Amino acid sequence: GHGVPGAMLTMMGVALLNEAALLSADPQPDELLRALDRLLHGSFASQAGSGATGGVVRYSMELQLARYWPATGRLLFSAA
Repeated sequence: GHGVPGAMLTMMGVALLNEAALLSADPQPDELLRALDRLLHGSFASQAGSGATGGVVRYSMELQLARYWPATGRLLFSAA
């Protein structure tokens, strides 16, 4: 993202992604992205109706996650 809105969304996304990873015993990239989506939507929903946009989110983010197991050469990748 660009400017202050993009920076705020990025900082929020990093914090929520860390939370999602800590809540999972065996985090997989696709599961983490789904959890991040739920957490972000929950965050914005809790503020719905506040501000000039009436709770409508007008920004988004793109994210790619990968998990690699060196012993087996296995790679899992997910993007949103």
